[in-house]
Amino acid sequence: MDKIINTNKLFPDLKPEVLDSCIHCGLCLPACPTYLSDLNENHSPRGRIHLIKAWFENRLEYSDKLADSLDTCLMCLGCETACPSGVHYEEIINNGKIALTNYKSPFLRIFSRLVFKNILPNYFILKLNYYFLWIWQFIKGKEFIDLMLKFFQPVNLPGIVKPIAKLAQLQMFLPPIANNLVFQFKPSSINGKKSLNFFHGCVMELFFHDINQSTLNILTNNDFDYLIPQQTCCGALALHAGEIDIAKDLAMRNIAYFGLTVNPIVVSGSGCAAMLKHYDQLFDESDGEIFNQAKEFSNRVVDITQIIAQIDQCKFKLKQKIRIGYHAACHLAHAQKIHQEPIDFFEKLQAQNPDFIEFVAIQDAEFCCGSAGIYNLLHTDSSLAILERKMQFIRDANLDLVVTSNPGCLLQLQAGLTLFNVDVKVVHICELLDTLINQSNN
Repeated sequence: MDKIINTNKLFPDLKPEVLDSCIHCGLCLPACPTYLSDLNENHSPRGRIHLIKAWFENRLEYSDKLADSLDTCLMCLGCETACPSGVHYEEIINNGKIALTNYKSPFLRIFSRLVFKNILPNYFILKLNYYFLWIWQFIKGKEFIDLMLKFFQPVNLPGIVKPIAKLAQLQMFLPPIANNLVFQFKPSSINGKKSLNFFHGCVMELFFHDINQSTLNILTNNDFDYLIPQQTCCGALALHAGEIDIAKDLAMRNIAYFGLTVNPIVVSGSGCAAMLKHYDQLFDESDGEIFNQAKEFSNRVVDITQIIAQIDQCKFKLKQKIRIGYHAACHLAHAQKIHQEPIDFFEKLQAQNPDFIEFVAIQDAEFCCGSAGIYNLLHTDSSLAILERKMQFIRDANLDLVVTSNPGCLLQLQAGLTLFNVDVKVVHICELLDTLINQSNN
């Protein structure tokens, strides 16, 4: 595959053969969440490719209809897995979104660049947001918004009610804040047999710090040493928003930070891992030495599920039997092409603990939950329609636990449990394994 992006232009910068590889057979349609939601061909992979091709060939000018088609793509890449022709949809849609940035309103462009360039890579500012969210939840901000809605709803004040209702809707995607506000990792034992570098992420480090600590606990329990180099945001959200220069800058910074060692780079969040594994596609030979450095970096990246799948001893003593289902994060299954390793882990878990653990397959486990980074914030109604389908399959499986590997999926599924009244708990795969180890040792 060529690099998945190119420099900003007023239309997509793609090779004709990349666009022509789509034969419009329609086998991608059942794998596309947005198409299944509204049966609109403009919201399907082949429909988007058709529009981008017409735009690329100067047969179609920019329009709100074109922007809507591309903006509503979750970039789950389920279509790539389903495609029999091997169409590089990721390359096509990324170039389309990059071209779209030239047509955004000045305010929206400035705001998005501020977030991706100055907030996400800045741990100090992120930590301030964390504390603000902690205070908001401590003072029962959600309950206050709900009360405001009850007060204003009977009154004909749509100018007040609408933004309050939107805020109440978006609150369901907020991460729960732990009581422990200390962001420090327990040090490595430095006596293991294998050495790794740990990429903790930006949002992942603060809002899901406990999951990162569980990841490191698992590594330590399996004879790994770990180092935590200086690092910054992986750049995934910037790339998905079309801000390619910011994504490349963040990539170059991480490549420099981790270039001081040669150890594998383990990642606990599948979305971050997918982006890090794609750093080599952000550059080409014209970019000079950074191209080779990016390839070397990407080859070192390992998703934590790949390590967990190699753990042989998974026998535990539990107080009661639990039924476990697995939701495959899109950026694990479709972007990283990791399908079987998590399944192997859960089947091994069941085989070694037949009295305590039952692994139950969820229908369409690799189908998107509707989170897609910040898609649920920008296209909330569409996101919830996609989530409802996923919740129905989880309800049908009659589970105790749903396990996944990405923070966005965690928040989305947790929101779905409340919204659609499904009595299941959602955990990260590292949380599950770390908890099983602790319970078994106590």
